[in-house]
Amino acid sequence: MIGKTGTAEFTNEEGELALHSWVIVAQGDLVVAAFVEDGGYGSVTAGPIAREVLAGQ
Repeated sequence: MIGKTGTAEFTNEEGELALHSWVIVAQGDLVVAAFVEDGGYGSVTAGPIAREVLAGQ
């Protein structure tokens, strides 16, 4: 299994710093991408979602 997480910082409508998070994971011939709008860091928010998908939960 291989993967890469990421986080994009932006300023929300209230002028505060906010985060989008993402992860791309590959296992064999299967690839999963998860994007969380207004999420936390990629490894904390998007990573667990991709893990559940790959585990079939």
